[in-house]
Amino acid sequence: IAVCADFMRPFHLPSIPGARRRLVFFPGSTIGNFTQEEARQLLNWLVNSLEALPELTPYQEGKLNGFRRNLENWDFSG
Repeated sequence: IAVCADFMRPFHLPSIPGARRRLVFFPGSTIGNFTQEEARQLLNWLVNSLEALPELTPYQEGKLNGFRRNLENWDFSG
């Protein structure tokens, strides 16, 4: 299932029954158009949305937790 959405507005990532894998694509160059706080909020929202998926494995959960911990210290200024 492809989801095309304006990531600056809330949207729902649908659950896919029986899905074993999920791919999320975010064009990295876009992050430079935001302030540091906007970028941090967007990435936090994405992590929260992915964590809520029922098919998340413990390994993926660990990766997202590590990403979230590092997110607070990232410098998005370039």
